[in-house]
Amino acid sequence: AQCVGALVKIAGPAEIGKTIQTFLDSILSPESLPHAKQLSLLILGEIGKERDLGQHVDVQGVIFGAFESTFDSVCEAASFALGNVSLANLQKYLPLVLQMISTKEHERYLLLS
Repeated sequence: AQCVGALVKIAGPAEIGKTIQTFLDSILSPESLPHAKQLSLLILGEIGKERDLGQHVDVQGVIFGAFESTFDSVCEAASFALGNVSLANLQKYLPLVLQMISTKEHERYLLLS
């Protein structure tokens, strides 16, 4: 995930947008296997550490939706992605994370990790 994230970070804006959309589509696809969703979330997290992904449609919704997965590995990858994406845009994500911590008891551990 770190290698792919590093390659995406040095790509041009058009390529970055297409690549991010590819990973979002992989996460949302019912045909995607859990490990593909996990890897896509980890890569989004790596990209999101240094680049604000807020302008990409539904990154937030896709990551939050991944917390509902029945696979622990996908939920853990969603936690990683959310933490890293939050780094690039604390003003947007920190209030959402704090709200979720206080309202979603069963996801609290993942949100804090």
